[in-house]
Amino acid sequence: MDNQVSPAEDTYHDLLDYIKSKRDQLQTQKQIDISNSYDYVDEVIPLLKQNNSLVRQATKYYNEDDLYISHSVNVTIFTLFLAIKMNYEDEFLERLLVVGLNHDIGIARMPARILKKGKGALGKNELFYFKQHPKMSYNSIEKFNPELQKIGEMILQHHERQNGKGYPEGLSEEKLSDEVKILGLADIYESLIHPRTKRDALFPPLGMEDIFYKAGDSFDEEILATLYDNLFHTIKGTYVKLSSGTIAKITEVKQNNPTDPIVEPVFSSEGKELSSNQIDLSREENLHIKHSVPIPLD
Repeated sequence: MDNQVSPAEDTYHDLLDYIKSKRDQLQTQKQIDISNSYDYVDEVIPLLKQNNSLVRQATKYYNEDDLYISHSVNVTIFTLFLAIKMNYEDEFLERLLVVGLNHDIGIARMPARILKKGKGALGKNELFYFKQHPKMSYNSIEKFNPELQKIGEMILQHHERQNGKGYPEGLSEEKLSDEVKILGLADIYESLIHPRTKRDALFPPLGMEDIFYKAGDSFDEEILATLYDNLFHTIKGTYVKLSSGTIAKITEVKQNNPTDPIVEPVFSSEGKELSSNQIDLSREENLHIKHSVPIPLD
């Protein structure tokens, strides 16, 4: 068996190591220098332009022991993926990479008891405290030139929404940059398609439907359409649990119907390995995807 690490896996772990190193620095420093985020520009952006392997990596994997590490990496990848599809220039992409990697850096200062609960299980006072994390991230980075000051402001605003219902300041659309709008959507999308406390991971197209139905006016229509139109690039090769209990691998996705892909059963509900017969879910009345099964990192 070929155990060679792919370029996407190698890059993904490089980004994880970056987040871990910055988290460790914040244990002893009030502010940290994030300018070395730019060191990853030549590694990440060309790979994302070349193919979808890194996007699929972000869709499949997460770190169940420390979700905020893999979350930051996945959000960065999804954010850049959207911006590339929207034809933004390299300077924009480079800035977006730095914002994405560091947008949640201040969570390293959050009490462990709050992080373990998960946002959905927090009490009123705990939720208020959690919503200060954009300010914590902003205050945790050094801003020794105008570009880093701009990046800091984007980090501060990554939970703002165009309908004015975000936090921490409740800013509305005209006060938000394109970078913030793209990052905000990628941030919530990533959270939905990976497991969280008391919630399974949503299958990506169903995650998009959840955003449309519950928070559609929070996000820019063009960015929403870009993500939905390109979802099929991100989910081939990922795993799902079917309504029968079977674990299956997605082998083909139809762009006009991404919620009913062709799948290959891998394990039965009892954990028995299955043969490789493919199933077209669009032709199955009594069989559907229940949720995604992302793969925990080693």
